[in-house]
Amino acid sequence: MLRIDTRQLFHLGIQYVKFGAVGLAASLVHVTAFAGLMESEAVRAWQANVLAFSLAVVLSYVGHSRFTFRQAAGVETAGRPPGERRAFARFIVAAATGLALNSAVAFLIVDYFGYAYVWAIAAMLLVVPLVVFLIAKLWVFGDRRQ
Repeated sequence: MLRIDTRQLFHLGIQYVKFGAVGLAASLVHVTAFAGLMESEAVRAWQANVLAFSLAVVLSYVGHSRFTFRQAAGVETAGRPPGERRAFARFIVAAATGLALNSAVAFLIVDYFGYAYVWAIAAMLLVVPLVVFLIAKLWVFGDRRQ
């Protein structure tokens, strides 16, 4: 018989809500920075997106390491957390994985199968964040204790 620990399930749910909040904040930073760079007319669209995306990734890492997965990241009060460089490198891989998954979803649903792009957006909002959350929880921050 499968036994579910409701406290752990509740904690996981709270952690996923935190993950979503940090992701939303990072998305707002991405869009705002992109729009600001485009309005400045100082860079091309792809350059604005790379700069804005990079800023959002850094904000996202800080938010997840200090808020979403705080206990798992081993944050110390003095100095840098242990393994922070490794966690940040892994986080870059996780972010790139999310970008690749979103691109694959868009290609498959819209370009390959010919469905409306709203179905791709639905998959991007429902499936990809869950996959990236699991990567971050289990691999980036090594949160196996919670």
